Amino acid sequence: MLKRIIILIVLINCLLVTAHCQNIKQRQIRIHGYIYDKITKETLIGATFMDIYSKTGTITNAYGFYSLSITKGKGTFSISYVGYEKQNISYNLDKDTMINVFLSPSSTLQEVTIKDKAIEKRFVDEPIP
Repeated sequence: MLKRIIILIVLINCLLVTAHCQNIKQRQIRIHGYIYDKITKETLIGATFMDIYSKTGTITNAYGFYSLSITKGKGTFSISYVGYEKQNISYNLDKDTMINVFLSPSSTLQEVTIKDKAIEKRFVDEPIP
């Protein structure tokens, strides 16, 4: 009798977990689109698209395209790219949506200087035995 009760409890837990997973999957929606330069209208490769609420994000591919699954509801997207002004977009979504974003070049980035620290190496001209 005790064995049947334990089996029944395990089966009920499995059903509850399955129902919960299906409920989460039903609340997921897909956000996708392209990220462009506002002036040249060229796509930006490697731009970051992030959902601040869920702390999930993605980067654009070689065509400037991104795709991200998020939970339905309200939140804020953060879109950024090196040399461009960061943009935040508030949303309240309940279905799959395409969002194309145009980023403006930053006026604060003037020049980038890269310096290399030289490491002195000494070589011995003796053959290894």
